[in-house]
Amino acid sequence: MGHRLGIVFTGPPTALPAYLIEELKSLFQAVGIQHEVVPLVTFREVSESPKTHAVICDQVLSKGEVKNLKELYGRRLIIIALTYQDSPMHSGCDFLSADLLLDDQKTLAAKRHLQRFIWLLFGHPFVPPDPQESAMMYAHVARLRSGDVSRQVGACIVDPMEQVVAVGFNEVPKAGGGFYDNTMPAEKDFRDWPWRRNSSMDAKKRIFKEILGFLKDHQNVAIPENYFEESSLQDLLIALKEETSFMDILEYSRNIHAEMSALIGALNTGRSVQGATLYTTTFPCHTCTRHLVAAGIGRVCYLDPFSKSQALSLFGDSVTYQQISGQDQRVLFEQFTGITPRKYALFEAPSREDEYGHQRAWVPTLRL
Repeated sequence: MGHRLGIVFTGPPTALPAYLIEELKSLFQAVGIQHEVVPLVTFREVSESPKTHAVICDQVLSKGEVKNLKELYGRRLIIIALTYQDSPMHSGCDFLSADLLLDDQKTLAAKRHLQRFIWLLFGHPFVPPDPQESAMMYAHVARLRSGDVSRQVGACIVDPMEQVVAVGFNEVPKAGGGFYDNTMPAEKDFRDWPWRRNSSMDAKKRIFKEILGFLKDHQNVAIPENYFEESSLQDLLIALKEETSFMDILEYSRNIHAEMSALIGALNTGRSVQGATLYTTTFPCHTCTRHLVAAGIGRVCYLDPFSKSQALSLFGDSVTYQQISGQDQRVLFEQFTGITPRKYALFEAPSREDEYGHQRAWVPTLRL
């Protein structure tokens, strides 16, 4: 059986899947690949024919369907996520798991990214990353240094000439500057995870128990005694997470956030961040946002939305996610588009010249 390449789109309905189908068909025809590009209505109709080379789901699928596709295709499944402007902090897609992000409101840019992505999938030797993709990769690499119990986040600040100013990640700071890391003796490593604790969750439990105690002792509210037990308290907090914003409180984490870590890195090296762009793997929280505004950051480019952030509601006078005019001094928060760090290895070019120093002809070969 020949290769099967599964491509799924997540996000709002768009004409881009049809464009991808035509691009793949044109590529196969140009290089003489005798396989089909098959658009599917549902993943259940995947053909087992050896002629099927590319299978594209040209509709929006649920997370459950995407999960089933992942199990079916494994590493040969490509996820292309479509961004939209209804809310930059609420999306139905895990953008960190996407291979390509496209803005279907910017058709020309989306088609350019699609074409580059297809070329890379088939080993084109001359498709380098653009500055935005490189900066987000720096943020992603920094992210991997984080030992945060809740989530890993990385950030990268670049100046107007696209030169890296500083990178940062979320981690517990240590006295004398810097952060705890794996080079320290175990007894001196005071990050949360070696001690099996979560400072943020511990604080929320304590506050919630205080509220229950106040209602019971001062408001004559009947609170069952078992509600104060650890197991019941845990169940109540899970319910609160689903029904309220109580669990969105961010103030009790011991970690410095990635964005502030990057700002401190710039400060320690004497680099200005005025008018710079900050790339971050997760939409900044409201606490980081006020520091970014005060520091003079001109633009923020984020990879993954973050529903807990109140940045836009608290600082709408200083930040926006809508396109701005030349007179608008607000900081633009913009969704990253392009090839994601997850597929950055595709940029590693095959050999570009032969033994005589001549440029090799591109022979498309699927790289998955």
